Amino acid sequence: MKRSERKRVKPRSRSIRQPSLYSRTENTREKRSFGWIYPLLFCVLLGAAAYFVFWSPYFHVKNVTFSDTKYVSRDELNGVVASSRGILNNNIITFGFFNFQSRLGDVTGVKSFKIIRRFPDSIYIEIVEKSPIFVWQILDHKYLVDENGYAWANYEDKYASLPLVIDTKNVPVQVGTQIVPSTFVAFARDIFGNFEGTTGSKVAKAEILDIVSDLKITSAAGWYVYFDTSRTAKNELTSLVRVLEEVRNKGKRLEYVDLRIDNRIFYK
Repeated sequence: MKRSERKRVKPRSRSIRQPSLYSRTENTREKRSFGWIYPLLFCVLLGAAAYFVFWSPYFHVKNVTFSDTKYVSRDELNGVVASSRGILNNNIITFGFFNFQSRLGDVTGVKSFKIIRRFPDSIYIEIVEKSPIFVWQILDHKYLVDENGYAWANYEDKYASLPLVIDTKNVPVQVGTQIVPSTFVAFARDIFGNFEGTTGSKVAKAEILDIVSDLKITSAAGWYVYFDTSRTAKNELTSLVRVLEEVRNKGKRLEYVDLRIDNRIFYK
């Protein structure tokens, strides 16, 4: 009989865990943050730049000059500069950014202007003047009239060299309103500019009659002429010269010429 054999059981292998090794815990120090220094540095630099620009004498305006003007008062211009002094208007960079420009535009006769900065301490202002063509008078009050027929300012003595037109109807006028059409202004400018050279006599007086188109010019020689301002001044002056030559050839004394009816000339 065979010996019974035991079934050999393979023993299980034991897994031996290796102990975990940990290094010694070190005392970690919290690092200090220096991020706050950048905003502070920026503020310091900004403040230094602002001081250099606005308060240091380097950019302080020392000279303010204007271009030559014919009618605009230099005293008024200098007065605007003197009354507008301040921290900002004393600085060449910010000069004129605030109330200075509006006040300069209110000076009589100033149409526009341009501020030119000449670093580091000078300002030059180019002035463009309005163009008064003649003076308009009603009763004892006078107005300056521009090329568009607007009464843009009250009369001042510095405009005494301009031609004077008298409104015999004394229609009320408000500054800033149009009192005559631009065609009348163009006609009057041509008459005032060419009358003496064409006729040999100066304009002594200019008057508006019942309507704006009726312009009466009295010459320094004593005779007078009625113009129609709705037509061209050149053609009417040509007709006037024909009458003057005819009267001169006849050896007579001229009293008046009426050119208001187209293609007809009346004179005495």
